[in-house]
Amino acid sequence: MLDNVKDKIVNTIMTNKDDIIKAACTNLGLSAEQGQMMKKVFAMFENGNGKVKKEELGDVIRSMGKNPTDEDIEEIQKELKVDNDGNIDFSDFVEVVGKKFVDEEDQEKTLREAFKVFDKDSNGFLTIDELRDIMTNKGKMKLSEVEVEEMIAEVDKDEDGKLDYEEFIVLFSQ
Repeated sequence: MLDNVKDKIVNTIMTNKDDIIKAACTNLGLSAEQGQMMKKVFAMFENGNGKVKKEELGDVIRSMGKNPTDEDIEEIQKELKVDNDGNIDFSDFVEVVGKKFVDEEDQEKTLREAFKVFDKDSNGFLTIDELRDIMTNKGKMKLSEVEVEEMIAEVDKDEDGKLDYEEFIVLFSQ
């Protein structure tokens, strides 16, 4: 019975691995393109079992166009989960390396684009009504009215009842 459940879980994960990877990349602030690039580079080094040897980590990261120091590589290796054979799986690689090398400029660009989408009247501010709509009706957040008001009160430093871009960054960087 347990083997059957395990097989179903593994099968579900394998069937949905691209969606799982996309979700992980999104949670890390990586674009779909960055996630795909990481996947392609990882695949170039993978050793037939979907994993990469820990010793090849520096080469993998450099192949992504990054230039980590030896100290950076050592620090990343300490954070990675490595199996008994010295291998790293892709999901752990994305989580650790993505966090380390996500381009702050890309993150800023993503937040700026999100702000523009939410700023329906393009006045450079998000009103409490715009924020309430975003946080109670959109995506997976579905916060209560009270939770939204508490969040806004926490970041609306000038207490004008609306958030400018800088206050928005504080809200979504927490």
